Amino acid sequence: MQALRKSKNLSLRRLAAKCDIEHSDIVRYERGEINMTFHTLMELSTGLEIPLKELMDF
Repeated sequence: MQALRKSKNLSLRRLAAKCDIEHSDIVRYERGEINMTFHTLMELSTGLEIPLKELMDF
């Protein structure tokens, strides 16, 4: 997910604002420290402006 975020030139804080997710949680998702819920995946795909399938295939 970090590569997708960086390819869109999004900082952690900017993505967090677009997704309504704490930026500290995004760091933990990127590091694999916590698991994502389906709701989180939906929020991230919206924030990254990509289809959910693309996020899942990454």
